[in-house]
This record gives sequence, structure tokens and C-alpha cells, in this order.
Amino acid sequence: MMTNQKHILFSIIVPCCDVARYVDDMVTSIREQTYGDFECLLMYEESKDNTLELLQKTVEVDNRFKLFKAPRSGSCSVPRNTGMQEAKGDYVLHIDGDDWLERDSLERFSKAIMEHGELDLIAAAASEIREHEDGHQEYTCKRFNYLPDDDGKVFSGKEATVHIGRLHVLPYPATWLTVYRLDFLQAHKMVFVPGIPDQDEEFAPRVLFLAERVLVMDYTYYNYRRREGSAMTSRKVSNLHAMALVMRSLFAFYMEHKAEVTTEIAQVWQRSWLSLFFLIFFEPRNQRGITEAVRRTELRNLLEGDGLANFKSFMKLAKLPKRIAEPLILLGRWFTLPACLYFKLIYYPMVKLRGVK
Repeated sequence: MMTNQKHILFSIIVPCCDVARYVDDMVTSIREQTYGDFECLLMYEESKDNTLELLQKTVEVDNRFKLFKAPRSGSCSVPRNTGMQEAKGDYVLHIDGDDWLERDSLERFSKAIMEHGELDLIAAAASEIREHEDGHQEYTCKRFNYLPDDDGKVFSGKEATVHIGRLHVLPYPATWLTVYRLDFLQAHKMVFVPGIPDQDEEFAPRVLFLAERVLVMDYTYYNYRRREGSAMTSRKVSNLHAMALVMRSLFAFYMEHKAEVTTEIAQVWQRSWLSLFFLIFFEPRNQRGITEAVRRTELRNLLEGDGLANFKSFMKLAKLPKRIAEPLILLGRWFTLPACLYFKLIYYPMVKLRGVK
């Protein structure tokens, strides 16, 4: 049966919860794109302000915007997953409801696709804007995982993994730093883990590793509003439960793809993932307010079932200072003090002395 449905190149997925103050900036930046072949999926979750009312007004005046309503889920994972199920575009952009885009973003991305052909990922840059309590905004930094000289280069995902790992021990994992080909995500059943605030840490390395063609664009298309009271700034870095789920998933991913993992990729992952794991669980400043019982419980969550074998296998990649920690971490399921003392008195002083993680 023939249809007249217009082809859509971009699907923009926007989780929206308690962002009434920022909806206009976000919507305006999308509506005024210089390239109009897009749909915007507004993924509303139950809010305490008038976010819903503002989103309803948006869809009434512009049929490129579609509204989906759901109960509050506790993270961006569920609305992002639902958005990817509903998306009709060839490529997906994930945007937070309190952020905004540069007006020529989609035009630049469309030209890049025309020039380079089908791409699994487009890796771009973002500006971090700190918003103070009085509303004053201050540019903080540029978020970009590559070098300026990488602009226009196409890497394989495995090449990009190694390249980024050499530049950053802990790269920016933010989902909105990348444009994704929807068929690629669906073919690999790429979804976000529901219920955790650190979903980007878990999602980004898996997607990058599996990609065949990754175009780098040294173009700052995204404006990330870092504000007081947002989901990121109100969340303590010591969210052990979330990190236990992230690490459990990443270690399992390594085991699933172990045969494809080169020595260089293994080195990158052990530096990055273990550094993040140790930072959240054992870095001395992050121990404040965390009880023995909580840390012990989350280590058990990480290591239960297949998690134990996956962790042991992954630890074989590590260098000696990290490998020494393995038996202490295993002991931590019952008694965490030895591990905490090791990191406080030996590991992190060595990190500081050597200037590495």
C-alpha cells in the first residue's frame, strides 16, 4: 500500500520532568533548526510543575513535536528507551529537557551524513553552562572526547575506543555527545538500564565498541545546563547501588565480547572502568556518609551469580596496584575495612604521587 508519509532523517528524544522553567529554551532551539526534516519526541514524566501544560502547547502549534506521557521512573533510561521504540528517523539525538541545541545542528549533521555516507555514530562536542541560583549563566568548559585534529575523521568503534582511552582515563560518557543511527542501535538491542542515574556510563562504551563507522565532528552543537537541583547535581557521587549495576553490566559485556577485545582495548577498559569503580566505592572523600553495611551490600550486588566470575576475569587485565585490591574487594562482601584502608593508605597516595589513575 502506498503512503505519503514524509521521510524523517532525525528523531530528537527529550525526557521532560520538572523542567517547566527551561522548556521554552529547549523547544525554541529545536523548532528553529535550519534543517526541518525531524521529529521531536517529548517524553513527559509526571512532574510537580507545569511542564505538561507547556509541552501540550508545543505539540498543538507544531506537528513535528509528539508528546508521550508516563509515570515518574527515576531516571532518563525509561523515557529514552521508549523514545527509541517510537522513533521514525534514521538517526537519533538524545537531549535533556533543560538543555538546548545550536540552531544549525541538524543541518550540519545532515551534510556530514551526505558527505560520509551511512554512519553508526557521529561524535560531537558540547558546552557546559553553569547556572547559578540567581539565574546567572557561566560558560564552564567544552566537553569533547577527541582532538581538534580528529575533526572529519572516521574511526571504527574499536579504534575510537583506544584513541579516546589514550586521551582520557575517564572520558565524558554523556549520551548527548553522540548522534546514533537507529538501525544500528536496534540491530544490537542497545537500550539503557532502567532505574539508575548513571545510565550513560554503562551505555556509551558498549555502543562505541560495537560501532563500525564513527565520524568525529569538532563542532559544539549542544549546550549542557549544569544547574542546582538537577538530577545530576542533586545526586551524590557515592551512589553505590547505581555504580554496582553499571559495573556488573560492563563486566558482563566484556565477557560476552572477550574474543573480540584486543590487548589495547582491554587496557583502556581496565583503566577506565576500574578507575570509576574504585572512585565511587573506595576513594576516601566518597566514603563519608557511607556505612559499612551499605558498601558491603552493594559489593554483594556486584558480585552475585555470574558477577563474581566476570569480575575475576576482568581483574586479570589490571596492573599490579589494581590486582592487589581484588582479594580485599572480594572480602568486602563481609568486611570492607581492609579494602578501604588499602585505597586510603596505599592506592590513592600512589595515584597522587604518580599523577595517574
